[in-house]
Amino acid sequence: MQPDPKERDGATTPFFDQFDRFYSTSRTSPWPERLHARYQAIIQENLDLLRGQRVLDVASHDGRWSFAALKAGCAHVTGMEAREHLVLTARATFEHYGVDRAKYEFVLGDVFTSLKEREYRADTVLLLGFFYHVNRHVELAALISDVGARHIILDTAVVRAESCPREAPIIELSTESSADEGAAVASTARVIVGRPSREAIRLIFGEFGFTVREVDWTPYKKNVPALSEYWTGDRSTFVLSRDL
Repeated sequence: MQPDPKERDGATTPFFDQFDRFYSTSRTSPWPERLHARYQAIIQENLDLLRGQRVLDVASHDGRWSFAALKAGCAHVTGMEAREHLVLTARATFEHYGVDRAKYEFVLGDVFTSLKEREYRADTVLLLGFFYHVNRHVELAALISDVGARHIILDTAVVRAESCPREAPIIELSTESSADEGAAVASTARVIVGRPSREAIRLIFGEFGFTVREVDWTPYKKNVPALSEYWTGDRSTFVLSRDL
């Protein structure tokens, strides 16, 4: 019997090594060590929330996580992204890998506008690398809640626990450029954004019936620059769940 091409020297080939086009489809954090670890914490850790489910990928970027969700067995994925070149890139990559067009859609538009103008229905929402690039956190949580999802997988920069007296629900405001591919989208050169504390995440999403569980990143942490945010406590992954 020929060996499975996904197996290499007795070990499973990392997901993004199998689909290495994603190493060049975006300038935003395309490093293999980072993508491999995030795949484990975001996708592999939550297969039961993806298999057979309708998935909405908010701020889908180059489609890397929409693609991973489909490969994990989701029934359909809708990606939502404001930058046209990233939407075009995502579509081209899905075509390159021969993904059935009936199983995905990429919507071009501002997330807030798109969620207001069209009714979306999803079982699981991916909210990855976007929640700290906005200043309308409660509004975004409300709009996402309206799609009817039971689960949200949230990966975000956070305010460190030691910076929050008594784990206060704070949002640390700053400004960032809107020109960078991975930053906030705005009509101005710079925009106000907010990094939430863990307690702020619990408070905001708790208003919409979600309980919050933080993913244990211990198995995936490596003391390498590509993962520095995770092992310093400046970033983490959360699974938000509710009964409907």
